[in-house]
Amino acid sequence: LPKGPLDALPLCVDSFVAVLQAGAPLAERRRPVTCDDLGRLPLVAHAPTREHVEEQLRVHGIEPRFVLEAATGAAVQGLVAAGLGAAVLPRLAVDERRLETAVLDLAPGVVANRTVAVVWSRMQPPRADASAFVESARSACAGEGLREPLLAG
Repeated sequence: LPKGPLDALPLCVDSFVAVLQAGAPLAERRRPVTCDDLGRLPLVAHAPTREHVEEQLRVHGIEPRFVLEAATGAAVQGLVAAGLGAAVLPRLAVDERRLETAVLDLAPGVVANRTVAVVWSRMQPPRADASAFVESARSACAGEGLREPLLAG
């Protein structure tokens, strides 16, 4: 965080994945999805992460073709399942148990990971219950294999 009144504690790193309709030719290839692959597909945007995904694809010279946008991962995945486009979502926003969609890794470097963190004011240190929540969240992330080395903040 920039210098100021807030402190933060990273909980985990969340990678982005491609979500495709089950049976789509790209889904059947079962290989990481590249920038070029994404540039050829109509995309359903995830409103909370759209700006990040757009920026990352443009860095690679890809102008994303968003045809729809939804506010939640579940809604985006439903639109993908209906065949209305593919999506790039944070892994934590995807239900990998849905049979009507396929979740594929992105090729390395396509979209930078996001860091999930808790933030609080230095003016009011966290109470005991908030600290207990943070420790539970960190344990859950570690148990799911979501903890990765993070840059010092």
